[in-house]
Amino acid sequence: EVDRENDFSFYPGTGQPNECGSTKAKGMNLNVAWSEPDMGDPEFAAALSELILPVISAFHPDLVLISAGFDAAEGDTIGDCSLSCRGYYAMTRSLLKTIGHDVPVVAILEGGYNLSVIPGCMEAVALAFLDEPFEPALRDLVKADSLPRELLEELFGPIDDDGNGEPPHTDEQVERRQTMVRRGTTFGRQELLRFWRHPHREGELDVGIEPRSSIAGTNDKPLRGVKLSAIQDINLSMQYLRKCPFWKDMWSMNIVDLHDIPESAGVGDVDEVVNSSNALSTGVSALENMLGGLKI
Repeated sequence: EVDRENDFSFYPGTGQPNECGSTKAKGMNLNVAWSEPDMGDPEFAAALSELILPVISAFHPDLVLISAGFDAAEGDTIGDCSLSCRGYYAMTRSLLKTIGHDVPVVAILEGGYNLSVIPGCMEAVALAFLDEPFEPALRDLVKADSLPRELLEELFGPIDDDGNGEPPHTDEQVERRQTMVRRGTTFGRQELLRFWRHPHREGELDVGIEPRSSIAGTNDKPLRGVKLSAIQDINLSMQYLRKCPFWKDMWSMNIVDLHDIPESAGVGDVDEVVNSSNALSTGVSALENMLGGLKI
């Protein structure tokens, strides 16, 4: 679940990053709790790209159920976030591209309290399911399909899926799972390039891959940076997940990358902190002058 923390005021009052499941299901629950309001396309894209998509690909589910809550949409009266219709479209496509065509997916409407906002979000998700471009002007043009098999083999080597829901045991199984996860997350991350690029992964997703025609402008730089507080929230969820035996094993075998996102990738919040610090320093200096040089 990705949602606002908001002091447990959102029903049902759960969703904290330390709620990872228990007993045999420990590590099977993943929450990203936004600590601040107004998280939008870049923040959600970063959470998917760096945490959710790799985890889904490594788990290799047989079935995916999406709780399609549109209360995170910009303009919703309760959700306190600012996701755009394009953001919902990109996130849905990123999930579909990560898991591949063989895994059934069901989206169930849940949440959303602004009737003028919900229809656009529903259309965006439906277009993603239909593999139709988001922009109306592009819908009669060539659609962006998965990479050709030859290029996949060239980039990642022979592709073969092996098991799901449990760590691989042999070296061969580990290698196959690594290939599968790299393939899935590369597909998924491509769909989010308009909103987020990991600072240490520049160019990695562009090697031998044509720009996507389904989302206009994905080959450009992201529209804006990700808030520092969002990066901290994502990293906190990673840290809790890494402590779970299942994902600790997956991470140690280099099947899933659960390294923290560098906080230097965050923007906005840092500037506010610097400005506040500068203002405080100026105020203290002025007060010291007023007190005849007394140091504070």
